[in-house]
Amino acid sequence: MTRSIPTNGFKEHVLDSERPVVVDFYADWCAPCKTMAHVVEQLSAEWEGWVDFVKVDIEADPRLARAYNISTIPSLLLFEDGEVEAWSTGAKPGYIVERELGLRKRARKDDDSKRQGTGLSIAGGGRRRGRRGISLPARDELRIREKPMRGARYAE
Repeated sequence: MTRSIPTNGFKEHVLDSERPVVVDFYADWCAPCKTMAHVVEQLSAEWEGWVDFVKVDIEADPRLARAYNISTIPSLLLFEDGEVEAWSTGAKPGYIVERELGLRKRARKDDDSKRQGTGLSIAGGGRRRGRRGISLPARDELRIREKPMRGARYAE
């Protein structure tokens, strides 16, 4: 569950937190922020118990937004041990936000019953994934041309 924190509660709820914290910098008048509110709520429910989610209204606390150079909203910052570890700006689908914040890498390894299939791994069958999730052949499966291509010119 995402909760709004008071202006003077940032240190207590974010910087001194034992768990990672995702801070959503938003404004009430911002249409993309309203779109992202649903995504942030879904992520908050999915990561409950591992990552805390809080909201900061930049209109209510502009000094805090300036301190973290927030020039675009919505902006999501991941704090670990009081430091910004990753960020995501703009309205995006939840899976992209997870990837940009690195949340899949941080999945608890000791609880396989709830979070199966998380973490980074090479696709099965000797295949690997390309930039857009396209299945590519493993490096040892790549075919190397032994003959030059037709029409190729080589300097001698």
